[in-house]
Amino acid sequence: WKARSAPPKLKDIKCAVLTVGGWFDAEDLYGTFSTYHHIEKQNPGIQNNLVVGPWTHGGWSYGRWEQFGRLKFGSDTGKFYQEEIEFPFFEAHLRGEGKIEQPEALIYATGSNEWHKFTEWPPKSMKPRPFYLADGLTLKGDADAGSEGDSYLVDPANPIPFQSGRINNRRDTYMIEDQRFLSDRKDILRYDSKPFDKDTTLGGPVEVDLYIKTTGTDADFIVKVIDKEADGTEGLIRWEVMRAKFRDDASKPRALKPGQVERVRWTLPDMLHTFKAGHRLQIQVQSSMFPLIDRNPNQFLNIHKAKPEDFKKATITVLHTKDAPSKITFGQL
Repeated sequence: WKARSAPPKLKDIKCAVLTVGGWFDAEDLYGTFSTYHHIEKQNPGIQNNLVVGPWTHGGWSYGRWEQFGRLKFGSDTGKFYQEEIEFPFFEAHLRGEGKIEQPEALIYATGSNEWHKFTEWPPKSMKPRPFYLADGLTLKGDADAGSEGDSYLVDPANPIPFQSGRINNRRDTYMIEDQRFLSDRKDILRYDSKPFDKDTTLGGPVEVDLYIKTTGTDADFIVKVIDKEADGTEGLIRWEVMRAKFRDDASKPRALKPGQVERVRWTLPDMLHTFKAGHRLQIQVQSSMFPLIDRNPNQFLNIHKAKPEDFKKATITVLHTKDAPSKITFGQL
């Protein structure tokens, strides 16, 4: 996979670059930001612009884009991009003098349906805002010296589905799906903040820092960022998985030790979302997302060669104590 990784090879670029992505890209949201950042770092001085809008994979380039699933944007964001960003960019660099007034980063905030102009991404104006997992399945602004943590049982024979209904294929709309379809699952931890007292925009890469222990020797951890609306809707904003054996190095797997506290850190793909006043931030922690993510047998082994008897139940605990302060950190505008 290292030999096939494109971003490190994005060197010696002389032309202007416009990297475009969509917040609802179910195929490669990571690639948008990785491409932009590697070009920026490895090719100083060239014009390198970033545009991220409320689109699926390639959604910015075809048809009208005023709505996606239950979300309405109030304007045709695809037409705006094509006419105000893409066409002027190519006019300037292919038929003009290469001079154009466009922001370094033009980023759409979901939730508020607003475009933001930045001189870099993530913007330096963003201040880190951590949310600590706390007693009572809550989120707090400071580390909570509370109980040991919260536990759930992971059963590989009964994995959590990644979308609702009968799964014959993957729907792009799973990227924004109301997570209440999983409300009866006991193997998901749901942590709620207090309602925001004013519109609050969180964004940038989302840093996950969990302290965990398990009765197994491997585990998957999926963290979901949820906008919990006033009517109870749990709209998915962002998610990502970490297979714990790769918590240190993707090339050097390391087993978990049963009963031992371990620190698992990873980064969710970027976001820019406005939580409206009265809404809550909800963080969900779970250990399966089937069949989008293959089942983890909770054992340190080659999963591709696992036999049915290798798949074991495991009890996982997410800690939130003074010495093990699990948290999720965003940037706040």
